Amino acid sequence: MRLTYLDESGSSDGTHYIFGALVCDITQAKSIETRMDQLGAALSQKYSGTILPSTEFHAVEIRHGKGFWRHITMEDRFEVLREVVYAVESANPQFVTRSINIPGYKSRYGENALPVHQQAMGYILEQVEHQMARFFSDELTVLFADEHHSAPDARANLRRAKSSAVRGKVSVPLTHIFDTVYFGPSDYSRPLQAVDICTYFYMQSRFSSPAKDPWARSQIESICEVVDRFLQFEYEWPS
Repeated sequence: MRLTYLDESGSSDGTHYIFGALVCDITQAKSIETRMDQLGAALSQKYSGTILPSTEFHAVEIRHGKGFWRHITMEDRFEVLREVVYAVESANPQFVTRSINIPGYKSRYGENALPVHQQAMGYILEQVEHQMARFFSDELTVLFADEHHSAPDARANLRRAKSSAVRGKVSVPLTHIFDTVYFGPSDYSRPLQAVDICTYFYMQSRFSSPAKDPWARSQIESICEVVDRFLQFEYEWPS
């Protein structure tokens, strides 16, 4: 049985919507969790009273110093993000992405365009099915995603797609996906936090303008390079 963790990211200019997926076995997921827990413990010792060992690692908040992260130095914030992607690289799961070019998508389908989140979810589930069929054909995977208001629709669409392809959403039956998609708060899941950070930096490398500050730009680029090393599949549509 595989564990697949899903998260989405959007470009700051609103032109692209991206879903990322980490496909892991239990040992890989546990490795990511352990490394991130160790990172949280180390940070809580350095920033006692500000960071708890269980603190959630969320890309946007850390990158921009939001909330209590504003009390953490920029150098340490980038180090946290770098250590998370190193933890993923070390665990060696599969990381795949599917992206939607929003202007192109809406231009092509007009009033018939589905909500972008729903369309992108369909595409990433299709890609997870392809990964499973190609590399783990005798296994199934369970899906986990961060809480989202569209969760009921996602579950209903997945139920349909498990038995047959769904026109405009998934081109193949999702026969390697077990049960349903489980939505939960990412603050209690290190692998969900990890896929959030990986997907964010994938978005930064493909669809975001470079940071104006040279030092920050170099930090972002170095983290993006790590993510690219373990990225196994990407596709933008319409390209």
